[in-house]
Amino acid sequence: MSPQILPAASLRSVIRLAAGRALFLAPNYLICVALWSIGRAIFGIVSNFLPALREGASPGRVEEGTNHRLAVDPGASRNSPGFMLRQASRPMPASHAKGSVDRSCREPSDPDAELAFDRFIAEIRACTLCAPDLPLGPRPVLRGRPSARLLIISQAPGTRVHESGLSFDDRSGDRLRAWLALDRETFYDEARIAIAPMGFCYPGRDGKGGDLPPRRECAPLWHARLLAFFPAVELTLLVGSYAISYYVPGARAGSMTEAITRWRDFLPAVFVLPHPSWRTTRWLRDNPWFESETLPELRARVAVAINRSPRSAPCPRR
Repeated sequence: MSPQILPAASLRSVIRLAAGRALFLAPNYLICVALWSIGRAIFGIVSNFLPALREGASPGRVEEGTNHRLAVDPGASRNSPGFMLRQASRPMPASHAKGSVDRSCREPSDPDAELAFDRFIAEIRACTLCAPDLPLGPRPVLRGRPSARLLIISQAPGTRVHESGLSFDDRSGDRLRAWLALDRETFYDEARIAIAPMGFCYPGRDGKGGDLPPRRECAPLWHARLLAFFPAVELTLLVGSYAISYYVPGARAGSMTEAITRWRDFLPAVFVLPHPSWRTTRWLRDNPWFESETLPELRARVAVAINRSPRSAPCPRR
């Protein structure tokens, strides 16, 4: 069959028809592309706020019941200490309640969850990052289980704690237990109370005979992952200026006394305290309000936190 050859006039009409169709379709195509780009941008913006909206919060304001001084600005880094502490102390979502269909978070009694926690603690205790700078060598000291409801973030072990391997096993611990109105048995109940110092190892002594500050490498390296294992925590005690400065926004600008006089501002999730060392004896004499006003409230809140029936299915925050 021989091919059909179109006349020149017919060919020109076909070309004009195709060109007209292209000119007609091009604007529609560009409009579709523009609408798609706008929709994608809107979706990206909205998706950033979906987690907050799902939990009943709205962008630009602090959730009800959330510590407003630990709330993180929208542009703040998600790796900041304030954000980590706020995430660790947030109430458990309803999706993790007992009987929920969502089983993505394992209960503390789950062997896999317990094994993951034990492996992480073993990793911390095997750390030798600061070994060249530690006069007594590395011996990380910390306590707690994922079911703990009270978290104590303290300073760093002293020589006695370094030797025994037991947190606050010294006179500072005696004073802290007196502040909290807890006996040793309750204080060392890891199922209810977790203790994580800013520096896990004894840092050595300074030229005046006091202990050196906690090693700066420790908290940034370990705390974010460690706090994620304590989602059941109801109350966090920041003990001493190093813990307060690290976890409370703006605290570095003032003295420890200024921060502690504002202890009500950080409730209900956080309670700020001076370090219970011998150096605090004079501070207590100069600030009698601490024992008359602060300690009764502290004891009441600690008792509620550790004696309340445990929540079901706590799991590391995602």
